Amino acid sequence: MLLRRVSHDLRSQNWTGVGLDFAIVVLGIFLGLQASQWYEHRQEIGLESSILERLVEDFEAITVRAQSAIEFHQEQIAALGQMQESLRDGELDPGAEPQFLTGLSDAMGYDLGPGRSGTYVEILSSGHFRLLRSQELRKALSEYDDFVQKADYLFSIFQQGQRKHESVFNRHFKRGPSQSFKADAMPGGMMYMHGEIVEFDFKSMKNDSEFTDVIGRMLEYHINYQFWHSNINRAANRVREILDSTQ
Repeated sequence: MLLRRVSHDLRSQNWTGVGLDFAIVVLGIFLGLQASQWYEHRQEIGLESSILERLVEDFEAITVRAQSAIEFHQEQIAALGQMQESLRDGELDPGAEPQFLTGLSDAMGYDLGPGRSGTYVEILSSGHFRLLRSQELRKALSEYDDFVQKADYLFSIFQQGQRKHESVFNRHFKRGPSQSFKADAMPGGMMYMHGEIVEFDFKSMKNDSEFTDVIGRMLEYHINYQFWHSNINRAANRVREILDSTQ
């Protein structure tokens, strides 16, 4: 209908009619584009809302995991400090023996803490990171991810360092049989843990300068683990604060 009317107006040189028809066409295109942009904007807002909900879940779990890692290494720092004190004094107070055993049992261990946010990795790869309108949130997510990746690299170095001292550290005590537990998340569905300390020779320990030196090295490693987990935890909590303010 509109095309026939435009043709008729052109033949009859009805320029007013032609102008009105042209205006109608332009207005129709404009309104169509506006409707399309509004629909796309609503879709993006909905997608952003879904991303924010998933980030909240991610970082709730991340902060719990980070705090657990901090507590593990704080416990090892305390145990190793007590071991150093006892070896320096040359005697082991019976009341301090449980903590001493904790140091022997777990000082070669470590907690890798939380990893990267799965949602953050996904929105980076999909291009949906741009949907986050908060520049503050974008920055906080990037900083958290940067801390985690740096920590992963450093933790691998700390682990290698610990293993170098393992033979010296294990000289003066014996463990019971290893223990196994069902763990669906682990390869083979099982998790294996070292057995408990069943015997140790305190006298040999205090007279072994290599052993006492290794205790100091282990203490340094756990302090470094704890330091980085604390940084990661602060970065994760910063993300949570911003996410809470957007709700």
